Amino acid sequence: FKERAPLANIELPVHPDGGWLVSPSPEGDIELSWDLGGQLCGYHEIEVDAPEGAAIDVSLVEHVRADGVLQHTDRNRNCFRYLARAGRQRYTTRQRRSGRHLFLTVRDAPGPVHIRSIVVRESRYPA
Repeated sequence: FKERAPLANIELPVHPDGGWLVSPSPEGDIELSWDLGGQLCGYHEIEVDAPEGAAIDVSLVEHVRADGVLQHTDRNRNCFRYLARAGRQRYTTRQRRSGRHLFLTVRDAPGPVHIRSIVVRESRYPA
C-alpha cells in the first residue's frame, strides 16, 4: 500500500442493483477510495458478488494531504483482506478499525466484482 502508483482515474459504472461494478484491468489492480467525511471507528462490512479467488483489500487512513500523500499509521494494522468464494457474500470484520479515508482494492479477480455495499458499524465508548 505504501508503494502505490496510480495509472489513471476512471469512472466506475454504477450497477443497476446499486453499488459498483469492478472489471479486471490488464494494467493491474483496481483501487477505489472514499472520503467518509469524518473519523469513523467500528466494524467494517463488505457485501460483494464476486468470482472465486478475487482478493478484496480494505485499508483505512486518517488523513490524505491535498497532493495525495497518505498519512500512514505505522505498526497499526488498519486493513484487512477478504478472499472471495463464488457468488454473493458478506463479511464483517471482528476487529474495530478507525479512519476517515477508505481504500478498497480488487486484486486477482478472474471476472467482474460487484461491490454491493460497504458499511461501518460504529462502535465507540460513550461520551
